[in-house]
Amino acid sequence: MMPVLDRNGYGNDSHAVLLIHSDTTNEDTNFVDSSRGGTAHTITPVNGADHSTNTAKFGATSIDCIGTGNNYLSIPYVAGDFGIQGCLTIDTWVNLNSIQTFNPFCGIANANGADRFFFGYSTFNSVNELRVFIEVGGSLTAYNIGTTLSTSTWYHVSATIDTVEQKIIFFLDGELLSTQNFTQTNTSFTQPLTIGSSYGADGTIAAVQGTMYFDEFRFSKGICRHKRSFTPPNRPY
Repeated sequence: MMPVLDRNGYGNDSHAVLLIHSDTTNEDTNFVDSSRGGTAHTITPVNGADHSTNTAKFGATSIDCIGTGNNYLSIPYVAGDFGIQGCLTIDTWVNLNSIQTFNPFCGIANANGADRFFFGYSTFNSVNELRVFIEVGGSLTAYNIGTTLSTSTWYHVSATIDTVEQKIIFFLDGELLSTQNFTQTNTSFTQPLTIGSSYGADGTIAAVQGTMYFDEFRFSKGICRHKRSFTPPNRPY
């Protein structure tokens, strides 16, 4: 039987292995993992990532990953929390500041880049789409759904990876955009989970990526939170 969402926790339950709020002061660099499940993760801002009052979905601030120095958040990899094996859901509010070919919401990799995971917005080959790609042993499979995002607009984005029914499901603002067949693979990650950045084919942080703000970034493990259209949250988890 598939686990179900703890409604009493309003989305912050034992399946939430990473949850990052932002409701603090401008340029605060302290990030806290508020999740009730998984490991207590240390979140490190890189290259000037911080909280910003420039825009916010909820509260006073949002997570600011818009600097020119490819700033992002880094969270040490924990296989039980961030491995692709087992059902998982990644969802967040995102506001694009600048759009490049690849605009990562999050990424994971191993040291040589042979195994990688990417969830974000892509304009590759002039095609606008939400994209998940999973690379194993240098063999990359991309799952995409065409949609256009604009700058300076808050969107709720979500990807569900259902290893029971072998599906990847894309959502935008709660609308089910696409359900695609997925073949589960055994990834071997070692590098930190990144938010607002991702990894290149050599296993290092990619050089040119879009910049964006985030609010309510959540990584859930052992649950497919969304399998049909839903109403996005109207308050913090």
